Amino acid sequence: MPAAADDILLQLAMEAGLVSPSEADAALASAPANAVNALTSLIEPLMIVVMAVMVGTIVIALFLPIVRIIQLLG
Repeated sequence: MPAAADDILLQLAMEAGLVSPSEADAALASAPANAVNALTSLIEPLMIVVMAVMVGTIVIALFLPIVRIIQLLG
């Protein structure tokens, strides 16, 4: 939900007496932390895939010369 919509809903809840001002402040203060956590959870799988490709490339680069030597000797 966009931040503006959260602010509107929070303001309406305060006007209705469902949320105290201190609870509203706490909700607004935790919003950046929630955004960072969401971004991190999106980036982690991408980082794992990138690292897997890098490791795979290194393993292939190590084994190709060995396979070529075996082909020449065999």
